[in-house]
Amino acid sequence: MTFAPNPHGLDGVFWKADPATLKQIQSYSPACIDVGDNLAMNIRAEYRGIGYSFPMSFYPYPDAASASEFFWKADPALLRVVY
Repeated sequence: MTFAPNPHGLDGVFWKADPATLKQIQSYSPACIDVGDNLAMNIRAEYRGIGYSFPMSFYPYPDAASASEFFWKADPALLRVVY
């Protein structure tokens, strides 16, 4: 996923997945992220030695030109330090 600035000026931090890189895995890997029925993901990340946790919600992008791309929205207010 890559950071995707929202040209519509909506609140939140958006990330875009490239559908060309998506593939079905053949076996479980602990490095994979579980995706919920609503396509929500709980992310854990480390930045400069500090661990963070935050949810990302699937975001149906309103731009028809982006209809073949997949976007998720992270709410900075829900960012938590985990270590």
